[in-house]
Amino acid sequence: MFLVRAWILLSAVLVGTGWILSGLRALNSAGYGLVLLACTVLCAVCFKRRGVPSREQWRRAMVRFCRRFRRPAPLLFLALLLMSLIAGLLYAPYNGDSNAYRTPRVLHWLWHEHWHWIRTFDSRMNISSSGFEWLSAPLVLLTRTDRFFFLINWCCYAMFPGLVFSMLLRFKVRPRVAWWWMWLLPGAWCFALQASSIINDLPGVIFALAAVVLAFRARESGSIGDLWLSALAAALMTAVKPTNLPLGLLWLVPAFPALRLLLRKPVLSAFVAGAALLISFAPNAVMNVQHGREWTGLEKDTHWELEPPSPLLGIAGGAFTLTTRNLMPPFFPWADDWNRAMERFVETPLGAPFRRVYRFGVLSEGMHSVADSNAGLGLGTCALVVLSIVGAWRHRCPDARPPCTGALARWMQWLPWMLALVFMAKVATVENARQMAPYYSFLLPLILARRGHERLVRRRWWQVLAILTLLATAGLVVISRGRPLLPMRTILARLEAARPDSRFIARVRFAYDTRVATEKHRTFFSSRLPAGEKVVGFAGTLALSSVGVWLPFGERQVVHVLPNDSPETVRSMGFRYLVLEEPFLIEADETLEQWTRRYGAEVVATYPYHNRSWEPPIGLHLLRLIDSPAQEQAGSFPPER
Repeated sequence: MFLVRAWILLSAVLVGTGWILSGLRALNSAGYGLVLLACTVLCAVCFKRRGVPSREQWRRAMVRFCRRFRRPAPLLFLALLLMSLIAGLLYAPYNGDSNAYRTPRVLHWLWHEHWHWIRTFDSRMNISSSGFEWLSAPLVLLTRTDRFFFLINWCCYAMFPGLVFSMLLRFKVRPRVAWWWMWLLPGAWCFALQASSIINDLPGVIFALAAVVLAFRARESGSIGDLWLSALAAALMTAVKPTNLPLGLLWLVPAFPALRLLLRKPVLSAFVAGAALLISFAPNAVMNVQHGREWTGLEKDTHWELEPPSPLLGIAGGAFTLTTRNLMPPFFPWADDWNRAMERFVETPLGAPFRRVYRFGVLSEGMHSVADSNAGLGLGTCALVVLSIVGAWRHRCPDARPPCTGALARWMQWLPWMLALVFMAKVATVENARQMAPYYSFLLPLILARRGHERLVRRRWWQVLAILTLLATAGLVVISRGRPLLPMRTILARLEAARPDSRFIARVRFAYDTRVATEKHRTFFSSRLPAGEKVVGFAGTLALSSVGVWLPFGERQVVHVLPNDSPETVRSMGFRYLVLEEPFLIEADETLEQWTRRYGAEVVATYPYHNRSWEPPIGLHLLRLIDSPAQEQAGSFPPER
């Protein structure tokens, strides 16, 4: 638990520092340098008190480490961890949400040296939770790249098995069963694929598990330090995503009896409570209210209406979406046909009740294969769970005494399922399979604590199936659409040459081509912009990404053009070049020719971006304003000191 505690403290410091430096308008290298210096001094003092480990202690630690990974299940997890590290280092970040608004908002804040409400058409840049962004801000500021953002998820993935084991034991799962599932759960597709990505679900998983485990430890040992850390972890869990808020109740159940410990040190406890409030979703909620929205920022937004029309429809729609996403095979070439069928279904009398549910049953665009952006537990893990339920029932011993579970354990086993229903009743998104990632770990104890599982995990056939499940996940990581470890496009090109009429190969090829198209889109405009252009305009809606326009990071500012901006407003923004997406023209109710004529611009380059296989490509245009005033030289990120 030492690494978990250190990770919670580091995350709390980074998130809290982000807000404090923003308030001081010192979100720059100097501000972060002072924080880094203070943390270094504090760590040196702590190490001096604990003492530096001797050579013999290091040797024993390495021996224990090697022994831990001698068996197949932990060895396969170690392989997944190493493959994820390699994949993350090989590829540029590939995720629609992160490239569309998460990374750009960090670049906006760093440029202006403080958090601010960004003038943009994409409201997600302002209303979304900012926990993951505050963790990544020092990385982009110090390295001037987003290539290392994946390390946040990778570090969380490394801590996952130990936290799962501790949680399962406290939820009254037998130790042998907990040992197997501490390796099997990280093999679920949503966790393994996100370990090398920049999607922000995995940190919430770790913070949720750590909050509950540390609350139990505080209850058991009377440690006020564990209680403080559990409160910080629970706050960080909400800062990553507000959809994790219901899990706060799961933390409160074991933490409530330990709250009396806070009276031992009331001043420090009040400080921790204030820090927890600062690093939670609360600052974002306050900002949303101040700018005329609901505290979530979503309910009044015309583009992201994610709350279902009624709780019952939300639960029904969410259950259907979860089932389809979790049971989808690794490659599903018929995703486009499925989407069109679901769109037709909601127009029928039978599907009419789900017409108001946001994109009911529709798979995300381009979902011809499982990826980090759409994966749930995965077909293999779900099948193993079902087989385990049936196998445990068959191997139960009628004469055996039922597991000894107190009232607290029974509450903790049933409560996550109730909270999952709350999630589905309030959140109707097409990506709920991965957004429920923090809930999955807590849903298992109700199943695994039943009689028969301890005998089942001793069966050779079950162990073989468990290892095969992990091997299947390893294979999926190797051929991942976003970060393949094999030359998949070359392999598919040869297969396509041998079978040119194969629809399956063509659809799979399109899935891999989507990543390549995103990488080209990322560098297409930055490579065509003159080096001296310090300010560039961006006229986009909710479609794609502005990250590529910011390149190189720290040397160029991006300002957003809105559909209703007048030519005079655009001219006053101080740029000569802008990138325009064709969906933006739909919002402006103009054609490209009309827009360029009215604003006095000419097309310099066009990039065709293929977003959906059944639709023509989206045109992305680099425009130059004709006879614009001389552009003023703008600053960059403050230099390193």
